[in-house]
Amino acid sequence: MASPNSRIQPTHFLRLVAHLEAFDAGHRQRMAELYSAPGSDAEVLAQYWVSHPEEVLEVVGREVSSSAGWRIIEEAALDHDLNVTLDWTSPRQREEVTRLGLLKPAVDRRGRCEAVMPAAMATLFADRVRGPRGSLPIVLGRSTDEEVQALAERWGLSTEGTKVELVLRLCDHFGRDEIVEEILERLPNPDWIGDALMVLELGGVCHWQQVYGFDVEEGLERPEKVVPLMRGEERRQQREMSQTLMELGVLFRLEDDKADHAMAAVPEELWDDLWKLGRRWLMDWTARAEYSLRESAVLRGGEQRRRQPGLQEILKWWLCEIGTATLVYEPKEENLGEEARRRLDRVYQGELSFDWEDAWQLGLDLRVLDKEPYGIVGRGPEAYTLLDRTRREFIEEALLEWCLGYSGRRADRGLAKALGIDETWRSRAVSLMRRYGEPIPAWMQEPGVDPGNTGGGWLRQPGTGHDEMILFEVGLTISFVLTTKLMWLDILSLLDSGREYSLRALVELMQCVAALAMFNQLRFVLEEQPAPIYLPFQRSSFLMDHRQTAVVETWVQELVERLLVPLGVARRVDEDGRVHLQTRPLRIVDPPGWPEGQRAKWIGEIFQGEFEFEVEEEGRRPRIREVTPMPGSDDEKVGIDTPLDLLLAAVKGREIVGFDGRNVELK
Repeated sequence: MASPNSRIQPTHFLRLVAHLEAFDAGHRQRMAELYSAPGSDAEVLAQYWVSHPEEVLEVVGREVSSSAGWRIIEEAALDHDLNVTLDWTSPRQREEVTRLGLLKPAVDRRGRCEAVMPAAMATLFADRVRGPRGSLPIVLGRSTDEEVQALAERWGLSTEGTKVELVLRLCDHFGRDEIVEEILERLPNPDWIGDALMVLELGGVCHWQQVYGFDVEEGLERPEKVVPLMRGEERRQQREMSQTLMELGVLFRLEDDKADHAMAAVPEELWDDLWKLGRRWLMDWTARAEYSLRESAVLRGGEQRRRQPGLQEILKWWLCEIGTATLVYEPKEENLGEEARRRLDRVYQGELSFDWEDAWQLGLDLRVLDKEPYGIVGRGPEAYTLLDRTRREFIEEALLEWCLGYSGRRADRGLAKALGIDETWRSRAVSLMRRYGEPIPAWMQEPGVDPGNTGGGWLRQPGTGHDEMILFEVGLTISFVLTTKLMWLDILSLLDSGREYSLRALVELMQCVAALAMFNQLRFVLEEQPAPIYLPFQRSSFLMDHRQTAVVETWVQELVERLLVPLGVARRVDEDGRVHLQTRPLRIVDPPGWPEGQRAKWIGEIFQGEFEFEVEEEGRRPRIREVTPMPGSDDEKVGIDTPLDLLLAAVKGREIVGFDGRNVELK
């Protein structure tokens, strides 16, 4: 590889050479004559183009006379190094740009005509290109000669040659593996790179005020000039931070006479390394959150509490009730009826940490219960499948259903607001999913937040985007939520079981894993440029902010009280705001289609090998169940652990007069 101060760095120049080599020798000879180049060899032509850009532009300006021809050039330049579709053009228009060597159209296997313009060539036409793109060939191609030269000098690069040559040199310099480390060394505070990460979270290009407020360079007299959720730095540091990042070429302010506001852009050449840096930081914060949670653990001695019945026992008892009496619900509100509540209160003999309504809704979600006509509570199709499992298997299945969005709708009422789901996008997505018969997760049926309060996606006006793109984004969003839930449970499963933990620490961990999950999904946006993918949920910077804590805490509180407590893996300790956790059942099997070993890889990356993490395959764990005696026809009590078919047979035709959590008392 050539040294940093060589006349031209190899990568982009060699791509230009390869582009020209694709033309046959006769075509290159005609090009050499057209441009008055000293030879027709591909490397000679490429060297001529970058060292004589004005002469090349003069020839192109003379030879391309149609507006359609210039549109082809401008679109290909804006999307340089990417396939652009030319199906909308005529053969004559394509021939016009092909003859000049600007593009070499080809038909792919699907019959589409496509072409690619190399970045070195796009730099020539950057001044003519409209629209935002944060690549250095476009950004620096639009900059003045003095600005490009100053950036090269700042990084100690040779300033010999034309502006195009300097741009290519800078492009290759910023594409090196060690560039982000060098940037951090040059910053007064490494945290200042956080502004670039904010722009990255918004797709690499965003409105300037989304990071720095309005007109920051004109002063900071008005409070509304500053984005209210910035992290840590004093307001007056904004000018210095933005100026320093711009001087280093980490951040660019893009002005456009036709746009209402300036844009902020981070060079695409830095995206991958910045993404890796941000992800590593988020992993470190997640590891610290786990450590704080572990440090908050309290093991209380004293009298052992009797285990209250969990959801599994309650639902088995209810099925007994259905077989001997009538439980009703309110058809309009779909809640349990008052008559059913009075019946349950009268029969149950003991304490219970959750509401009958939570059990009813979870029973419906898990399809153990069913809503029959005329407000009658019936038995659901999954009753035998789920209720005859061991306690741990039942808990794991219920948690898996919650992760997938099929269960726990009351527990997830605050999820959409906590994770900043764009309400405008959500409403349209739900409508499309209903139209196409797609299953809608429970959490997706609750209202989200105003689009202006999300800030987590690519630049798209609310309500725009075609149906196929919206449905693709649905998949990304469901994956984001699934990953957040699964990672939270996995990290909790690493903690000591049977201890009390701080609710605030549980909330902090949820914020960290949500921010990390969002950053993982961000990779799709960055890799699919320039496709207008929108991530309709809160960005990592806001998810981690302390002002987001309140809405996340509301969600986590409901999650604990309406899911974990009914499942018997949590107990609220109200007097000091702590939660008693049984952590072993929280490590569930992989969701369907989940990549094998992915979760262990994440845990290994977050904690850098501190913990061993293994997910048991479904069906591999030995089934251990307490043996219960066969109930007799005249027994006054039947154990709730009795297999469901025998339990229902034992209560058939008899009156249930009591249930203490372990036994059904009969008359």
